[in-house]
Amino acid sequence: MTSTCDTCGWPARDLPTVSTHYTSQGVLRYRRCVCGAWLVLLNGQPVRAAPVVSERHGECPADA
Repeated sequence: MTSTCDTCGWPARDLPTVSTHYTSQGVLRYRRCVCGAWLVLLNGQPVRAAPVVSERHGECPADA
């Protein structure tokens, strides 16, 4: 199963890893999507995807 961005559907495997952390539960990676969302992956599986934050207003475009 391929992990994808919840916001735009871009495959996580094609995104650059910004940060990697080794934990007792496995490898935690933060990846930045082309749409601006952050993906958090634990052992390659999505843990959380953060919404895109508008630089201009500091709020999520979906909430605007």
